[in-house]
Amino acid sequence: MNNGYFKSVLLKNHIAELPKSFLPASAANDMGYYDFFCSSAEKKTTDVCLQNAPAVIMGTGGVASVHLGQSGYSYSTDTWGIRSRTCELDTEYLYYLLQLRLEEIDYFAFEGSGLRHLRKDYIRNMLIDLPKKEVALRIVQI
Repeated sequence: MNNGYFKSVLLKNHIAELPKSFLPASAANDMGYYDFFCSSAEKKTTDVCLQNAPAVIMGTGGVASVHLGQSGYSYSTDTWGIRSRTCELDTEYLYYLLQLRLEEIDYFAFEGSGLRHLRKDYIRNMLIDLPKKEVALRIVQI
């Protein structure tokens, strides 16, 4: 969509990947201080902080899930973290965009006959409608 407010771009040109986590899903505990994201849609907690900057955390096994880590959070080994690496894409806008396309991601980006796994290249090669920065900021405020 190129209408002056949005342009279609490849997602991989606008994201950076977080380092792979060393925390298994079992690192979650009920009394943790930091948000802890796993492959499930449920948010858990832990005592370990891996990141402080906003990022999108996606589950890589089972069914599609997407979370927004904002400050002071961790993620398990069965997730994939990405964030904006350009000033054109706001990380929170990316989260809402992926949340909106979650059904598509679950159907097309997960493969396998037993436990399905996320094909990260499907996400990397997604065409997204990238709004002008001021439009994206207005969208996430709504």
